[in-house]
Amino acid sequence: MGLVLFMIDTATIWDKCLNDLRYHVKDNVFTMWLRPLSAHQEANSLIILAPNDYFVTYIKKNHLQDIQQLVAKHSQGSIEEVIVRVDNAGRDMDDSHQSQSGSLFEDDKPSPPRQITVFKPRIIILLEQILMPICVMQN
Repeated sequence: MGLVLFMIDTATIWDKCLNDLRYHVKDNVFTMWLRPLSAHQEANSLIILAPNDYFVTYIKKNHLQDIQQLVAKHSQGSIEEVIVRVDNAGRDMDDSHQSQSGSLFEDDKPSPPRQITVFKPRIIILLEQILMPICVMQN
């Protein structure tokens, strides 16, 4: 008889952790910092992917200990380590585009300066029309 390995679905583990965290943090914290995270498993580690370095620092400082406890609970001990890092999937695409063309922009020519138009609210125009003659009369 062969050895049967039981592997818990990583998405299910992460969903259960998020669900538990939802009730332990304020709604705005959950929406801002926890909901954008995703996770996958590599060997005995759960890799939590964050959008940027700010997220990584915040999660490690404020939520990593709770996440580690929840992962251990929901994975029944099969996941031994939780790693938080930046999700480079989007960056890899940008980097490959940059290396092909040498720039993130298709056209390296500088764009012409823009003409800036300033619009005055109608009330300012009316005040100027009323006050200008008064100012001129006083001089």
